[in-house]
Amino acid sequence: MTRRAPLDRIGQAVLALGIALIIGGLPQVAAPVLAEGPGDWQVWLDHPIPKDAPPGSAVHLGFIAWETDSGSTVNVYGFEVRLHPKTGKGAVSVAQVSMDWPGHSAADLVVPAGGFGRLEFGVLWGDISRLSNSVSVDFRPIPVAGVGPPPGISIRRIGTVRPTPSLPAIAGQPLDVDLTFEPRVDWPAGSLPLPTALTLRVRLPGADAGQEVAATLVDRAAARYRATVVLDRPGPYILEPAMAADAPAEDRFTESEVRVVAEAASGPATTAAASVAAPIGSGQPAPVRSSAAQPGPAEPGPTGPDPLVIGLAVAALALVGGFAWVLRAISEEG
Repeated sequence: MTRRAPLDRIGQAVLALGIALIIGGLPQVAAPVLAEGPGDWQVWLDHPIPKDAPPGSAVHLGFIAWETDSGSTVNVYGFEVRLHPKTGKGAVSVAQVSMDWPGHSAADLVVPAGGFGRLEFGVLWGDISRLSNSVSVDFRPIPVAGVGPPPGISIRRIGTVRPTPSLPAIAGQPLDVDLTFEPRVDWPAGSLPLPTALTLRVRLPGADAGQEVAATLVDRAAARYRATVVLDRPGPYILEPAMAADAPAEDRFTESEVRVVAEAASGPATTAAASVAAPIGSGQPAPVRSSAAQPGPAEPGPTGPDPLVIGLAVAALALVGGFAWVLRAISEEG
């Protein structure tokens, strides 16, 4: 869930004027009314603050604005970043914030002549006073809580999961599939909020339903999970990571799904098995049915020549052979 922060300067000015006109006609009260501030908002930086950046250099800051109460990101309309000089009374460097992908924002600052001093993140916020019939817009600072993604944020919002099967895939045999989380930002190692397990969805091409297999975290440093599946019949399958079993579409990593083709097993052990195709669009991989385990009517074998036809053919050959012998004898006597 993403919440919208206050509007930009123009939008706030229009809003302030409208509110001022409205409250001008309201009865006077004894106490002012204070607009709700961003008391539960935090800033989580992509990288540590570059305090050693020299004066005049450009600094790029990436961050996520996070609302702790709801556990959601905040769209940063109206946000500002201010960099005060370390020494002297020079001008404060101010940068507007832009959102480069949903939930993540960036700002570009120029280090002032006095060096890299106090860095402030904040939002322009309005205070409404019915006592004085006035509206004021001020800068509300938002604290920097740390470096890395906010704790509790879903990895679906900050990256993708890419499946890598250990090919070749053989029908009826276990297949290991590694699921590797690839973050959108190179956050410091150990800062990723990795869940203990993911889900691998295995389905037929064109189908939505299929079998689901748990993928457990096997290497936290590499953000790698592993699942083991059995592709029951030869043919193509789609491997799609998801946040959990029965995950809705928004919690599936459809952008990184892969297609794998299971090969038929070879050898004496597989000669008694027959593949049973699943109905098209069922989404269920076809089971493997053994002829020994599934007794039924014997299927007709290959059809051979009719015995009557064979007898007639032999008689015809004998007649032709005898006729040829008579002709040879007559020729020799002549």
